[in-house]
Amino acid sequence: MDANTFMCAKRIAKIGCTSLICSLGILSYGFYLKGPQKGYTELKTPITDHKRIVIESVVKDKYIAEVIAKKKYPYTIAAIKKIESDTHGPNITGDKGASKGMYQVQEKHWSKVPDTVEGQTDQVAGILEDLVKSQGYYEAPRAYNGSGKKARLYRNKVLTWVKEMEYLEQELKRKS
Repeated sequence: MDANTFMCAKRIAKIGCTSLICSLGILSYGFYLKGPQKGYTELKTPITDHKRIVIESVVKDKYIAEVIAKKKYPYTIAAIKKIESDTHGPNITGDKGASKGMYQVQEKHWSKVPDTVEGQTDQVAGILEDLVKSQGYYEAPRAYNGSGKKARLYRNKVLTWVKEMEYLEQELKRKS
């Protein structure tokens, strides 16, 4: 295994993208071996949409990944979803009912949260676009979360996920 493949496997294992590790033909959980292993399967279809595959490995849902992949800033949206609701669908609430949906939007700050995956993703894409225009790309995730130290840490988490997804997309392109 070359050094780049090893580093990619290490990054993927760090963020828990087992399905992506299998698609590259390597094991996770600290064991880096060449080729498919018993109990693991490689992707049966050719990799044509690297971005969607990377997003799906993070959000763990093919349909949600397809919806996100069509938007502007798809990796930022996927990172927000991962942080806010992990693998939950559109009917989740948090913050004692104040935050709603996959992206945990607070209606008092934005607008009514739609009930569908498409509606919620459109909403967060619009919010992000507005924040990028007013705050710049780097500060948009912080502004999405609020202000202060926790919002800065949130921004750093989002941007770390984005960087990891961009790296994984490049590795998938290189491997295909």
